[in-house]
Amino acid sequence: MWKTEHPDPEEDLRQGDLLGPLTAPKLEIPFRTLKYPNDSDDQGDAVFSVQLRHVLVVSHCCNVEQGDHVALAPIQSTAPLAAEDKPAYFDEPSEDGVYVVRVHALDEIDGVIGHDGDRLKVANLERIMSLRMDVEHAKSLRIASMTPEGRRLLRIRLGMFWARAEPSDVEKLKSLGLPPGPHPLSESSATSD
Repeated sequence: MWKTEHPDPEEDLRQGDLLGPLTAPKLEIPFRTLKYPNDSDDQGDAVFSVQLRHVLVVSHCCNVEQGDHVALAPIQSTAPLAAEDKPAYFDEPSEDGVYVVRVHALDEIDGVIGHDGDRLKVANLERIMSLRMDVEHAKSLRIASMTPEGRRLLRIRLGMFWARAEPSDVEKLKSLGLPPGPHPLSESSATSD
């Protein structure tokens, strides 16, 4: 999944690049607000916690090149998984034909991403955030870049995440041997780190 050489700092930021550690908001719902005495604003100011974390670039490459916003998926650990459930998190359906699309499992990188026993490190697609950031600064935070095959798998999973299969699509996809989309296995698959 990852290129073996360290990313070239001059290379464009691409979908599938791993960045970090990055100070990112930790979104908690309901939003907390801070109200000041003698303030006529009924709403107050939103208060967000921040944390250092690794993130995966999920913006299309052309969007990164043309703008100053980058869509990022936070890296998190899964809940404990049974061995037979792990293939559904990678590029093949599990024994019973399930395929998880709400998260994208990541291969290990020494000292950066490590699987913890029966937990995998994943990019949580349900927590994608769009941040305004200087692309040159983002490139300086790049730790690793995906191989073309790794980016292809990420694009497929992102496509399946955004485009849910209708019931009539599911049978056609199954007849072609393709994963039909989300599976209950992934409902609570990522835990916050």
